[in-house]
Amino acid sequence: MRRTWRSAEAPATVPASDVASEIVWGSLAGVAVFDHSGRLAYSNPTFRQSSLLSELVDGRGYLASAALEGVRREVVHRGDGSGPRSTRTVAGGHTLDVEVVPLKVAPEWTAMVIRGRETDSDPSSDALTLSLLVHELRGPLLLAQESLEVLTQLADGSPAELRDAVARQGRSLTRLTGLVQGLSDLSRARALDRTRHSWTAVDLARQVEDVAEIYRELAVARGFDLVVALERDVPAIDGHAELLARAIANLVDNALKYASAPGPIRLSLRRSGALAVVEVADSGPGIAQADQPSIFTEFYRLPAARAARTPGTGLGLAVARRVAQAHGGRLSLESQVGAGSAFRLSFLLARGGRIGVEPGPRWEAGASVATQDPTFTRGFASPP
Repeated sequence: MRRTWRSAEAPATVPASDVASEIVWGSLAGVAVFDHSGRLAYSNPTFRQSSLLSELVDGRGYLASAALEGVRREVVHRGDGSGPRSTRTVAGGHTLDVEVVPLKVAPEWTAMVIRGRETDSDPSSDALTLSLLVHELRGPLLLAQESLEVLTQLADGSPAELRDAVARQGRSLTRLTGLVQGLSDLSRARALDRTRHSWTAVDLARQVEDVAEIYRELAVARGFDLVVALERDVPAIDGHAELLARAIANLVDNALKYASAPGPIRLSLRRSGALAVVEVADSGPGIAQADQPSIFTEFYRLPAARAARTPGTGLGLAVARRVAQAHGGRLSLESQVGAGSAFRLSFLLARGGRIGVEPGPRWEAGASVATQDPTFTRGFASPP
């Protein structure tokens, strides 16, 4: 039976633990789990595939850095009620930001979330080049917009051909402005890890409301009903408020471009176990399974969108995904041709601290994680 819009509204029956494991598995940060003896037990692909991060562990599987091992032991000694401990170390000419997290599900086990960055900024790096490019383009664009406004006023009452030419220039300038804004967002999203020291508690419900307010009139003008559903008890997350709002806005903007009017566009926030989930769902044409892996690639646009000349830069979803990953989260898609699409931003809520997540089952000392709960190890490989 073809999936209907009403069936698309039904909550997904996916355990939060599975989604959390998938977030860890696909994270751009390196994640490593150490057992009670301090030996590496599990790690995600980012950790294993990076020679920089793997330098932290010696051939036996133990931490090579005495300072980092000292932090791990301190966290174990303090117990799982103490919360995570942040530190910084240097390896291979890079500075590594390390968060050591005590695991409540396994006494004396710890997880390390590791993010690397260059100790010295490279002037030729892509991020810096992109940032400079955006900066240089803003001035000429502003002048072009001012000139176009004057031309539009002067063209009023002129022959139709002249008015059409000015209108075409206006559309081209709008596309170029959108591209520069997208490049700016992409540059900032790439550098998000470097701004962690300035992150604040972000109320996702407030972010969703603000985005809805911005797009409500545009949605009505295009024949859509923007439906907002919020759960008010979703805890705040630590993050970059402006770029989180931009990620949500990109998903709503994407739905307004490609959904079929009239029809609802649902913008929602809910808590699912240890996850905060922001979802944007539409009743549009949907996305074929073969095309779904490509739509998060920078500058990629579906052939149908290009053929229909739908305005866009191919950066909105790429920016949203980078923002999600920088916050330890994930952007996922559920879509079916003819039945609409649902994009979900999922963020793993922290254990302990400001966010009170119910603890998982306790573990017997010395028990094997792999034999206790398969969902815990689903996102990890066998011992490296």
